[in-house]
Amino acid sequence: VDERTDVYCLGITAYEMATGQRPYPEDDLAALFEMHLEQDIPDPLLLAPDIPDELQKFIIKACSRNPAERYQNMNEARDELLPYIMQHAESGDGTKKEKLQMTTLFFLHTDEHVGPLTELLEEISTKAEKIGVTLRSADFKNI
Repeated sequence: VDERTDVYCLGITAYEMATGQRPYPEDDLAALFEMHLEQDIPDPLLLAPDIPDELQKFIIKACSRNPAERYQNMNEARDELLPYIMQHAESGDGTKKEKLQMTTLFFLHTDEHVGPLTELLEEISTKAEKIGVTLRSADFKNI
């Protein structure tokens, strides 16, 4: 365990933020641990084809199972992401882009609510798209 472990965690967090899903959707902790050790994460582009190439490459490298292939520390990871952040912080004419905000909702429910909740989320998503808002959802089991 060293800084590269933190880099891996950052990569997993970035994966979840970019795709709205965990790379290993396993609830059994022993099986989940094995997946982290023995399987590469799925390419985030499979779940979120619109994420920028730079972010996809960052996630893949940060989540490499071989610590020697990851960013070796947070400074290296930051240095890799900084040009991407700066590029996307300004529009083509040099003016600042509008700052995005995020609102989080939690729906605590039982299995009997899945159908109506899915319909509600589809309706909210449709209305959100009409006003230019992106909706992302993620399922967290056994909370």
